[in-house]
Amino acid sequence: MESQKDLAIIIKSIQFEERHRIVTAITQNHGLVTAMAKNSVQSRRFGGALDLFAASDWIFRFKPNNDLAFLNEAQVRESFDHLRKNFEKFSLASALTEFLLRVAPQNQACPDLFQLHANALFALDQNPNTQGSEVFFLNCYLMRLLHWSGNRPQLNACLQCQNSLETLDAYPEINCLIVDAGWTCPACRTHSQRHIDESRAQGFEQSFFRVTPKALLEIQLVLGAPIRRILLSSLAPQNIQEQQKEQADLFRWIEALFIYHIPGFDQRPMKSLRFIGLESSLK
Repeated sequence: MESQKDLAIIIKSIQFEERHRIVTAITQNHGLVTAMAKNSVQSRRFGGALDLFAASDWIFRFKPNNDLAFLNEAQVRESFDHLRKNFEKFSLASALTEFLLRVAPQNQACPDLFQLHANALFALDQNPNTQGSEVFFLNCYLMRLLHWSGNRPQLNACLQCQNSLETLDAYPEINCLIVDAGWTCPACRTHSQRHIDESRAQGFEQSFFRVTPKALLEIQLVLGAPIRRILLSSLAPQNIQEQQKEQADLFRWIEALFIYHIPGFDQRPMKSLRFIGLESSLK
């Protein structure tokens, strides 16, 4: 098969035998591509193009009836060095990547998803300080990922009475439903048991998560902004200690939405989450 050219971001790299590497990348026009990089261990053949998170121009080819590509050339376009030198940034970028690996299509074009991931890495790499905003940024990224997959939850209003988040400051918590992918205010009671029965059938111990209206509102307010900008002081939440707990509670609901609503979502535990202070519900 003739050679393909594409812009690729490395999201996984493992050594194969003594001299080769098998790398997985999210590409602009081919989705997830897994490729054999021959003679890439202890060699300067590819330079830093195979480093984790590096963005590079690839020339690669597929063999007939084989999903594994063969990488011929790779030229670094953006190294994202700061992500590998800072533990907090590296951990957060790894968490984004774990979710991306479980959602992105193999060998199918997904330019919007590629752009989302590239812009997220750029924001982390260029922002001087992300400490304290890791979970908030992760939740913003995951909401966009849900939207890309066609599973973005209803955030604007209560599923029952249509009250908006802005009117609920007096309430400490709202109920975020898994099956119905939305929330209900404390004044509303659903008459349907569907969200309870179906969530239990999927193995969830609970059918909803309690989240503060403030945490959801913080996410809702920045969903229209470019992901490169949401770590700016004017957009990020200000009370970091309070925000971290509230956003951690919100993350548990968002993770449940991925598990329930995305067919084939890989349910192995996510290793990187513990490094940003989160505990996955996947065991």
